[in-house]
Amino acid sequence: MPIETWLLFFTAIVIVIAIPGPLSLLMINSTLKQGIRASSPVIFGGSFASSILLIVSASGLGAIVVSSELAFNAIRYAGAAYLFYLGIKLIRPAAAQPRADKPDSDPQPNSKTSLFHQAFLMGISNPKDILFFIALLPQFVAPQGNLLLQL
Repeated sequence: MPIETWLLFFTAIVIVIAIPGPLSLLMINSTLKQGIRASSPVIFGGSFASSILLIVSASGLGAIVVSSELAFNAIRYAGAAYLFYLGIKLIRPAAAQPRADKPDSDPQPNSKTSLFHQAFLMGISNPKDILFFIALLPQFVAPQGNLLLQL
């Protein structure tokens, strides 16, 4: 791959990583509240979602989605709707509950399975990740090269 392509890819990656998404915020929040060990299901759930998006992109399904405006928009809007749903879900209980007298009273932590599922669903439906893996990444993968070495 020419050096210009590597520099362009590096620039795109820096921009994508510099903007934290909802999954990054979930990982940070979980780690700060429960510690790195207890939040490992969040990290694994998000990583598993990214792995699936990578496999979909590498298998060529990403090209099909990008070429079909209807499929691309359906996935994009479904991801945005899920993130909107998560936001409403977080806001509603906070607005309905009166403030606690004790500021140090923390709710019970979620189960490991619940944290994994929440992170997986957030990662698999995250519009930023979908756009990266389906639209941006394939532009830097040479079809004639070894796919595993390029990823």
